[in-house]
Amino acid sequence: MPEGAHQEEADQPPGLFKVDHLQLPGLSISSDDDLIEIAPHDVFYDKDRGLWYCDIVIEHGLSYFPFVRLSLARYQPVSIEGAHLSNIVLTDLMPLTSDRWLNVTHSRDDKIIHVAVFGNQYSDSTGHIEADEARPKVIVTDSETHETRTIYRIDIASTSIFEMWVEHLNEERGEDFGWERISDVIVERTSKPIKPVSSSPTRIEKKTPRYEIATSYPVDLSGQKMYDRIFHYTPIWAGNQILPMALDIGERYRLVIAEYEEYIVDGNALDDVTPDRKDRRLVFVEHIELT
Repeated sequence: MPEGAHQEEADQPPGLFKVDHLQLPGLSISSDDDLIEIAPHDVFYDKDRGLWYCDIVIEHGLSYFPFVRLSLARYQPVSIEGAHLSNIVLTDLMPLTSDRWLNVTHSRDDKIIHVAVFGNQYSDSTGHIEADEARPKVIVTDSETHETRTIYRIDIASTSIFEMWVEHLNEERGEDFGWERISDVIVERTSKPIKPVSSSPTRIEKKTPRYEIATSYPVDLSGQKMYDRIFHYTPIWAGNQILPMALDIGERYRLVIAEYEEYIVDGNALDDVTPDRKDRRLVFVEHIELT
């Protein structure tokens, strides 16, 4: 039993519990369509917060940031028919983030770092389509001041944008505020996919880490970037980071890879003629400490 559980529940019998053809409390059953299936999950106790919690893994396939809504109930596996479940509680709608994997490869002289990002990505955005269909420019006249101004078409990226840079830790300011950027930001507006050797992706076990640092092989493949071509997930971006200087021994450095989405920002009444402003949101970031 997990810590914090009631001891009267320690007498659960061994073996598999019933998880399908269960009846909801207070529901009359007229056919098998009125019965439900459940997915039981272990719960754990957080002593600091005094709350129970559960981690639920949802595999959402090729979808990008889908929304899910959970139906939750307390499950009593040893029960009479119609009393296995408590009343169902619906959660709020929640978005699921897209999975990302990184492959980081050093060059032979350790001056260039090659990064490849793998995962699922959208092919176009409504903001890009709307901006692309707008006229290149329009002349707008303020009805009160009679001033005129030219609004140019905003440029919205069709896919996400990746940025990469190097940071150095200022020990005096600590981990939270001490990381300082020491290189130029490399910006890629469009993906440059790497074509995998195999056209049929292979499923990888869940224990596979989100990124792998490839520094040495029995046969050196780093120069040809072959690891990017045999990785099992879809490649969506690749870039190179030139280190700004030799890394000082004893100092801490890290590589930052960030992914953003661009979107049109609502403006005032004059901006309604055509989109002329944009912003972006961070959807993924990873920090790779350099040694």
